[in-house]
Amino acid sequence: MGIAVPVVQVNREIARPVLRTLNPKGDFTLKTIRTILLTLVFAAILTGLSAVAYMYTGRYDVAANKPENPIIAPLLSMTSDRSVTWHAQGIVAPSIAAAPMAEKGFLIYRGDCLMCHGAPGKYPTDLGGGMQPQPPRLWLSTKDLSPAEVFWIIKNGIKMTGMPSWQKVHNDKAIWSIVAFIKEQFPKLSPQAFARMDQQAAMKKGATE
Repeated sequence: MGIAVPVVQVNREIARPVLRTLNPKGDFTLKTIRTILLTLVFAAILTGLSAVAYMYTGRYDVAANKPENPIIAPLLSMTSDRSVTWHAQGIVAPSIAAAPMAEKGFLIYRGDCLMCHGAPGKYPTDLGGGMQPQPPRLWLSTKDLSPAEVFWIIKNGIKMTGMPSWQKVHNDKAIWSIVAFIKEQFPKLSPQAFARMDQQAAMKKGATE
């Protein structure tokens, strides 16, 4: 039979190291705890109000030709990464190993994504180069992403990054083909191999026009 430990006692044990840091004298009276908590709450409110006031003045630079604030950038990146992971949980990925599927995805990538994200041996256009944050090199940045996460990003886009939602341009089947190219073929392509694929696609497109 287990020993019942009062919740209050457990909470005090958890909070004790924090309180000891804030109050080295070890005075853990109710009055001291209340003072510490009120101080923390006041500091949090003051910090929030200061941030809002700073944004309201217009001094925060939103220009896309300047790098993001080094303090804010990691927070935005973490928020984006965690959001993608959370929202992609319920997506069931189809099999994306078939070569024809990836080949179709390459053609879409070449037409819609290459200008911003580039490719091995091929830099983005000036349009992509003028964006902040810089569009990621997808053959590198998606290695740790699941197919479902890549699908969610392409379909829904990412706010305040320049990455649009493609769901009104491509249906799910087409988006999965882009995922197939990015995950199955892209990381294996050398600059020379991509250049050959690009040239062949251009020749086929020219022959049909």
